[in-house]
Amino acid sequence: MRNVLITGATGFLGGAALSYILKEKSECQLLLLTRGESTKHAVMRVNENLRKFQLAETLINRISSDNILLGDLTAPDFFLEDCRLNAITDVINCAHITSSGNNPFIWTGYVAGMLRFVDRMSQAPSLRHFLHIESAGLGVSASECGLDNKPGFSNYENAIAQCSWANSLIEQRIIECYPELPLMRIVPSTGIEQTELGNSICRHLNLP
Repeated sequence: MRNVLITGATGFLGGAALSYILKEKSECQLLLLTRGESTKHAVMRVNENLRKFQLAETLINRISSDNILLGDLTAPDFFLEDCRLNAITDVINCAHITSSGNNPFIWTGYVAGMLRFVDRMSQAPSLRHFLHIESAGLGVSASECGLDNKPGFSNYENAIAQCSWANSLIEQRIIECYPELPLMRIVPSTGIEQTELGNSICRHLNLP
């Protein structure tokens, strides 16, 4: 049994991966790291995003509170002790920053939280794959990338550059500190059809 953890399931890339698995890989067990006021609210956020991918309601309704790992990568203490993480075989990491405001430490907090998450998953005894999916340069809108209205940036292109910096720093630290982690860095092709995006991500996992 493959136990797949997806971060960023309420976004464009994570939603594409999740919708593909729900349609094509029904035997996989799913765990979704999702922000929300409650698990019920998190389920609602995931389901709303899945409808953008024209997924059948019968498949959308498969997502329940049991599939939710309530939390935020910028505050990892809330979820890192969840015992369900020990059973994860595959991580699809599509998370990116979606918060806006005037907090100058938001990017460093994201990087620190991501690295703590990586450290926790490196201890999962059954982990086969850790897919780190980059969103920068995909050609989606600023709001879909979670990069709109960031403090200190005058335009979308500068925000994309900051996102690339964060991804590069995370990858560098992972390689240096966790050389045994089964890391795969995935940059989805630009211009790919939405219906094919999930497949282009998930094919790297060789899911049954």
